[in-house]
Amino acid sequence: GYGLDGSSQQRGGKWGRVSGLSFIPQTIQLGMRSLFRKRARAILTLLTLVIAGSAFLAVQTTAYSFGTFLDQVFTAYHFDILVSVPDPEPIRKLQQSLMSVQGVQRVEPLIWNDVDTAWGTGLLTGVEPGTQLYQKQLVSGRWFDPADQDAVIISQDAAAKSGLQVGDSISFHGATASAIWNIIGIVKDYNGIGPGALGVLLAPIAEINAFKQLPPDFVQTVMLSSSDSSAAGVNALASRIDTSLSASCVQASITTAQQQIQRDQGEFQILYALLDTVAVIVALVGAIGLFNTLAMSVLERRREIGILRSMGASGRKVAQVFWTEGISQGVISWLIALALGIPASYGFVLLLGNILVPVPFAFSSMNLLWMLIFILLVATVASVGPAWGAARVKIAQTLRYE
Repeated sequence: GYGLDGSSQQRGGKWGRVSGLSFIPQTIQLGMRSLFRKRARAILTLLTLVIAGSAFLAVQTTAYSFGTFLDQVFTAYHFDILVSVPDPEPIRKLQQSLMSVQGVQRVEPLIWNDVDTAWGTGLLTGVEPGTQLYQKQLVSGRWFDPADQDAVIISQDAAAKSGLQVGDSISFHGATASAIWNIIGIVKDYNGIGPGALGVLLAPIAEINAFKQLPPDFVQTVMLSSSDSSAAGVNALASRIDTSLSASCVQASITTAQQQIQRDQGEFQILYALLDTVAVIVALVGAIGLFNTLAMSVLERRREIGILRSMGASGRKVAQVFWTEGISQGVISWLIALALGIPASYGFVLLLGNILVPVPFAFSSMNLLWMLIFILLVATVASVGPAWGAARVKIAQTLRYE
């Protein structure tokens, strides 16, 4: 009746010859040809699957973009360990205590303080002009000179948000003081990014201490580089530093670079959980839509199923017809979602960037493979029930005269 054998002159025979698909088993051909029997229903089902696939791709791309961004936050820093003390102390005192610990290669001071600006909270960062543990990624302008006074270098994000450029001035204030410094450069530094944040304001240690009304060589935090940069070597050095400072009755907070990165990534775990929840809900809607479509197809084609069974088709072959129909819809929806999902992902990352953090868009081609696996999994799960029901249809009930 459907002309699926090679000798038929019906549409089914032309399908096999024109498409070059005659080598495909007839039950699979029947499932593929049954996709658009009910066009309106098929289009609605494809729409739900396309939305599910696009949502999954948007979630995965957003997570990948945030992960890539967080990995880049500390690219400007080459320290292995951060050591912080409760009160400001002379840098030489801290350097002497820490350089005596085996495995410490270099010690440099670091200041991180929040200040208020007209465009949001800025992270006032202090380093030595000749620093080696802070990588100078200058985009424009120049680095600090010993003769500079009231000079500051801002990050790209701060420049983009404020509209300030090299040669302009930026005003800010802390808890007890305010200042107006001249911008001499712009650097790539992703630290200090967040909702309501401006970005990084980089300045020499002595200049920031003068702003805070402290002696020029006082700090609370120092950066350390280890002679052994492996994870095991850094953790062992952190343990030795803790033991040494405790023996000297110095209370200190010791954090490795990996722990700092994990801490920043942990702040976005709630966002990841919300995105995954949305993807699961959309996938459930798509699965229910496909399940209903295939279930209705089984009910409407009971006589056809009976004819197939009477011609010798096994229950497994009959189930294969409807499973193929579901998988085919999944593959078609994946192809459509490829065209729609990538722009949707870009827009979603841009939207979250405007609301939360200005995260650069990053895309991994592996997400397309995961999206295909995701859609096929949804289609397979949705096809199980209808295919199993079709396999259990009895011949006598379907062919009985009414």
